[in-house]
Amino acid sequence: MRNYPWPGNVRELENLVETLYVFCESEVSLNDIPQRFKEPSETISLNWKDAEKNHIEHVIRLKKGNQRQAWIALGYGSINTFRNKIREYSIKIEGS
Repeated sequence: MRNYPWPGNVRELENLVETLYVFCESEVSLNDIPQRFKEPSETISLNWKDAEKNHIEHVIRLKKGNQRQAWIALGYGSINTFRNKIREYSIKIEGS
């Protein structure tokens, strides 16, 4: 499960825990966990630039495309650094 990419983040984990709580009578066994969590089909790049791009895109989605809010949440030193990253990674922002 550590290798699962958790695209739904905390919500996906919460749903899994709730499902296991409801359907498992006592202890949870490996057989109770859906296969997609045990053997994810998607491979995730461990390259820093790929991880940074994915994280920036994720934060922009969370902030509904608001670049200022995304910049603040990401903690870059300046808005220019943030915008340079957007250009460097060719990140598309809806409404821009």
